[in-house]
Amino acid sequence: MKKILIVSLPVIVMAILMIIIASYLKIGINNEWVGFAGGLIGSFIGVFGVYWTMREDQKKREEERKEDFFIKNIGLYTDIIYLLDSKDLHTIYQTMNDLKKSKEWYEIEKITRVEIEKIIDKCRRSEVEEAESIARSYLIKSCGKILIVKTQRTLIDETSIETKDVFEEAIDELLGMWSGTLKDIIDYSLDIEDTLGNIEDFKRRISLTKYLAAYKHKSEEFYYAIVDFQESKEWLDYLDRRDIALNNINNLRKSLIDKIENLQ
Repeated sequence: MKKILIVSLPVIVMAILMIIIASYLKIGINNEWVGFAGGLIGSFIGVFGVYWTMREDQKKREEERKEDFFIKNIGLYTDIIYLLDSKDLHTIYQTMNDLKKSKEWYEIEKITRVEIEKIIDKCRRSEVEEAESIARSYLIKSCGKILIVKTQRTLIDETSIETKDVFEEAIDELLGMWSGTLKDIIDYSLDIEDTLGNIEDFKRRISLTKYLAAYKHKSEEFYYAIVDFQESKEWLDYLDRRDIALNNINNLRKSLIDKIENLQ
């Protein structure tokens, strides 16, 4: 109704101006002028009213068509809701990506396909792989200065020498001492310190490694560097990205559940 009034306003103003101009020019305002102005306004509102009614009918038919399409494929939407109910983002990526490649993809309404594609994009990389990559970069930055020796040269025989990248090996050992718990830290919001155990146990484990053993006296520095990882910008940024992905998943799942419930 507001749109009708807004669009009709210029016509009404024009009709009023015609009457004012006729009066100013002393043409005379008679019933014919008033009838003409009223007819002009009424005709415009009538035409626009018909257009508006047709437009609303078209929108209603489109909504009914979408609802029929949804009902026809309700089993597929139920499957999507089930597939989205997972704590592992990469599993969701794999199942949604498989769905996108399947013949059922175009049986899903466009708005849902768009949301699924957003989820696929945000969940593309394995959570564990991404978390380990972030943790490894953090360890190189925070513990790199402690690991002074970069390479180790070992005499294999009289003619050959093996050069080992001790730095990289040591970082891998340090990461391996706690990266196995990263998924639990993510899923259950555990403290890294709880998963590492006490410092003495940590020192003992370092003494059993091949490359870190030489740095046993630096165990406390390693220990607290790992503990501080949970408050690092790199880790907090990763968790923010993960939360955005989970929100997209939960919002889509909830919208599909609500849509199915509204049909009942």
